[in-house]
Amino acid sequence: MKRIFIDISKWNCNEKNLKTYFDFIQIEEQQRIRQFYRFEDKKRSLAGRLLLKFKSSEIYGKKPKQLEFGRTIYGKPYLIEHSEFEANISHHSKYVIFGFEEFNCQIGVDVVEIKEEKEENQTIHFFQDFQECFTKKEWEQILQPLQNKDKFIRFFWFWSLKESFIKADGKGLSFGLFRIEFIINWESIISLNFVRGGISKNDPIQLFIDGVFSSDWIFESTFIDNSFIFSVCFKNVNHLLNFDEIPFQNFEEISIDEMCSKMKEK
Repeated sequence: MKRIFIDISKWNCNEKNLKTYFDFIQIEEQQRIRQFYRFEDKKRSLAGRLLLKFKSSEIYGKKPKQLEFGRTIYGKPYLIEHSEFEANISHHSKYVIFGFEEFNCQIGVDVVEIKEEKEENQTIHFFQDFQECFTKKEWEQILQPLQNKDKFIRFFWFWSLKESFIKADGKGLSFGLFRIEFIINWESIISLNFVRGGISKNDPIQLFIDGVFSSDWIFESTFIDNSFIFSVCFKNVNHLLNFDEIPFQNFEEISIDEMCSKMKEK
């Protein structure tokens, strides 16, 4: 599996049995997670670390304790003895997602919950807070629909795409959200369940960096329960010109206990 998600609302975890799961991750990560004030934040962060350990252990056929992760200056995790390993995690609300591509292929993932402000004045204030995060063309697309709900779907979709890109690039927010511009070809979208693009200007998703179209990155977005968006961005390392050469990768659900059970068998 290259696309995995966990629903932590199904995970029977509490402060007492947290130690059971800590055994799979590094001490410095245990200490970092313990510093979170809210227990739900601890769960989300721990689930993400367990996913990294589980997949890297599965790929390299090693015990989890034999694999150590470090962090770049931008906070992106990397596997110390296997620099070719490229993976990324994201968590929001009840979901934690994981993305892995072929070796040495940069990848970023993001999950976001679509939340709608019901009152018009609240909507205006909400969008004003993010005014500088999107370009003029992006705001035109976001505000185009008549229905308030559709405005928020577009807003959070653009946000998720941008987050997935800056995580794949590896520099985080220091890259500059305003440098990244997405154009969505709404007429070409058959279903919002799964959308991908980035290769050509005819694709549903088009990326512009500093005003110049870029075909260097491929984007995939999956809409879950009409309330969440899972976005994936990965480097077009083979300079593909169409999507016939790219197999469809659906997100598959796995439970924490299933992962831990398999890691214990190593």
